Amino acid sequence: MLLCVVASRATALDNAEIATIAQAAAAKALTLKNNGQYDKAEKVYREALDKLQGNESDNNYKTLKLNYCELFLRRGMYQTANDTLETFSAKDKESSQWNRLKASTLTYMGDYREALEIYDMFVSDDIRIAPADKWNIYSNIGYIYAQIGQYEPAIANMRKAIDMLQAQSTVNQANVFTIRSNLSIAEARAGQFDQARQDIDASLQYFRSNEPIYAITLRKKAEILMMQGNTADATTAFIEYAESERRQAIRQFALFTEQKRLDYWQNKRPLISEIFQTETERPDALFDVSIFRREVSLLGSADSIDIPKRLKIRGNDIRHALHKGEIAIDFVKYTKDSVERYAAIVAFPDKDNRGVKFILLWTEAQLNDYPVGRTTLKSAVCSRLTADKNAVYTDSLLAQTIWQPLKPYIDSATDVYFCPDGLLNMLAIENLPIDGHRPTFHRMTTFTQLTKRGAKRRSADKMLVVGGLDYNAYLAADTIAQANHEAIDLLHQKIGVGRIFTYLGGTKDEVSAINKSVKHRMALDTAIVKSEAELKRDLADKKYSAIHLSTHGYSLSVDVAEQAEMFRDSLTEDRSLVASGIALSGANVAYKNSHSDDGVLSARELCDMNLKHIDLVVLSACQTALGNVSDEGPAGIVRGLKKSGVNTIIATLWEVDDAATKLLMTYFYKTMSSNPNLTTQQALTAAQDSLRNHKVVAHSYFNPATLASATEYVDYQNDNQTPITPYASPYYWAPFVAIDDRIK
Repeated sequence: MLLCVVASRATALDNAEIATIAQAAAAKALTLKNNGQYDKAEKVYREALDKLQGNESDNNYKTLKLNYCELFLRRGMYQTANDTLETFSAKDKESSQWNRLKASTLTYMGDYREALEIYDMFVSDDIRIAPADKWNIYSNIGYIYAQIGQYEPAIANMRKAIDMLQAQSTVNQANVFTIRSNLSIAEARAGQFDQARQDIDASLQYFRSNEPIYAITLRKKAEILMMQGNTADATTAFIEYAESERRQAIRQFALFTEQKRLDYWQNKRPLISEIFQTETERPDALFDVSIFRREVSLLGSADSIDIPKRLKIRGNDIRHALHKGEIAIDFVKYTKDSVERYAAIVAFPDKDNRGVKFILLWTEAQLNDYPVGRTTLKSAVCSRLTADKNAVYTDSLLAQTIWQPLKPYIDSATDVYFCPDGLLNMLAIENLPIDGHRPTFHRMTTFTQLTKRGAKRRSADKMLVVGGLDYNAYLAADTIAQANHEAIDLLHQKIGVGRIFTYLGGTKDEVSAINKSVKHRMALDTAIVKSEAELKRDLADKKYSAIHLSTHGYSLSVDVAEQAEMFRDSLTEDRSLVASGIALSGANVAYKNSHSDDGVLSARELCDMNLKHIDLVVLSACQTALGNVSDEGPAGIVRGLKKSGVNTIIATLWEVDDAATKLLMTYFYKTMSSNPNLTTQQALTAAQDSLRNHKVVAHSYFNPATLASATEYVDYQNDNQTPITPYASPYYWAPFVAIDDRIK
C-alpha cells in the first residue's frame, strides 16, 4: 500500500524554506525512529512531504523521501518501501542513492536477481559511486550470493571488499572484521573450515571489547562449529552467546520503550533459539535459555527493579520451586539441518536426581500433517468446522502421539506445568483424551511464576462484566488529539471496509447470568455499552481486580517476511500484536471519527497499559488465545495482557458457540462463588464437565405465529423425561483454556 500523501495543491517555497522544513523533519523523525516510535516518525515524514509538494525536484525533498522509504525498510514494510521508491521520477532513479536503497529493498524482499543487476551496474561504473564506498557494493554482492547458496562467488566478492577496504589510506577495521565474520559463514558452508575458523577467531579478537558485536560474532562461530559437527564446542559458544544477550537485556530493557522491547525480541528470539539444535549436549543450559527467552518476551509493565530479577531466573530456580511429584515441560521449536523440529525440555524438582532432560519429539511436518478425520492436524486446528474440532479432541491416537514420548515422566507426576510452542499454542493439549494416568495440567506462559508460588494475590473483590455490545452505535466523540486507528486500519486492509462485527445476543444474557451467579460474593459492575476509551479507563482504574469480556475477538494472520541471512541481526518492527484484538461498542463505525479511538482494543495497545492490579481476565470471545505463533507464545490478546501485568487469563482457541459459552460461564462463576478455595483451572475444569453433562429435553408446542408445531429445548427436570446432552462434543467445551493460574 502506497502511503505517500498527495496534496491538493502545490506550495511555492524558496530553497531555504524547503531545506528548513526537510532538515527539521529528518531530525525529528530520526529521534522518533531511534526511540521505536515509528508511527509518529511516519507522520512527521508525511506531513513534511505534504508541505513540500510541488518541490519534488529539490534535493532536500528527494533526500527526505528516501529517508521515508528507509523507515519502511526498518519497519519490515518492504513492499511499501518498494512502491514508494517507484513514485520517484525516471531521472531520480538514475541516482546512486535511489539505486542503493532499491537494491537493499529488493534484497529484503528476496528478489536477489534484480538486486544483483543493480549492484552489477555499480561495479561496471554505469552508476557512479565514490571509490571509497565501492567495497560496500562488493560485500553486498557477496552476501546475496551466500544467501542463494553460491558460496564461491560469495567468498570472492567478500574478499574483494576486504582488499578494497585495506587498500584505503585510513582503514575502518570494524568494517573489515564485520565482513570477515560473514565471510567465515560462507567459507564454512563451502567446506573451508580451517579458513572459516581463522576468520571468525580474528573477528572475535577484534570485537572483544564491543559486547553486542562480539555476541553476534560468537553466535556465528557456534554456527560454524555446528556445521563442522563439533556439537560440544558449539554448545559452549552458544551458551556464552546467550549469556551475553542476557546481560545486554538486563542493562537495556529498562531504558527501552515498549515498541523497542517488542522489536528487539522479534530480532533476537530466532537467533537465541538456535541453541536448541545442540539438543542433548547440555539440557540444563537449554532450560536456562528457554526460561530467559520466554520471560524477556513478556516484559511490559515490569519496572527497572523487576526486570533484572526476572531475567536472572534460571532453571535451578524453577527446579527448586517444584514440589515432589511435579514436573515442568517446556516445548521448544527450532531448526536443525534445515528441518523445523519440536522437542521437550523436562525439568524435575531439585531433590530429584533426574535433573533436566531433552526429549526429541517430532518434525514440524510430522505434527502439522498428522491425519485427523478428513484432514491434517494443522488444517483442523485452523478450521472453523465443528467436525474438525471434534475429530481432534476425540482422537486418542493423536493424544498418544503428543504425550507418548513424555509418558515415562508424566505417569509419575501429580502436576505438569507446561509452556507450549509452535502449533501447540493453538492446540489445547491438556484437553486431549489421554488413556491411563492423567495428572493435572497447568498451561503457562513462563515458568518464573513457580518461584512466586504461595505469594498473596489481590482477591477478586470487584469485577467488571462487559457484554451485549452494539457494534454499530455512534457514541459521543472522545476528542482524542491523536486517536489510534491502527487496528481497524489493518482489519479493513485484510477483511474490507464494512460492518465486520455482528450483534451477539447471547452475550447480553451471559452478563445477566454472571450477575446472578457472583453478586452475592463480590461487588459487580455490568455494562452493555462500553467504548474503547471507557474500557481503557476501567482497566486502568484500580477498583477492578477481575474483568469479564463477552464480545467478538479476532486474530488475523500477518505474515512476517523471513529475514535474509545478511539482515538477521538488524531490527524490524514487530507489528504482529496489532493483528489481534477485541471489539467494543461502535467498533463498526467509530473509525469514521478521527478524534475517537477505533472501537477495537488491540493486543498492542494493551502492552502500553499497567494492569498488574488485575488478577483475572476472562475472555469470553472468539480466538482470543491465538495470534502469530512464535517461540514464546501466540502474539495475541493473551500476550498483550501478560505484558501489561495481568495474572490469570481464561481464553479461547477457536470461535465459540453463543449458547454453550453462556452455560459454561454460568457454571464457572457458580463454582467459583460456592468454592472460593478452588483455583481458576479447577473451576474451569468443573464447568467444562458440567457443560458436557448438561441435560435438556425437547418440548413440542404449537406456535401461533407460524400456525405450526415447533420444538424448543428446556433444562432436564426429572427422570420421567428423555434427556439429551447437546454440548457433550469437544467443540463446545474444549476451546477454553486457563493460562497462568494461581499456583498453590
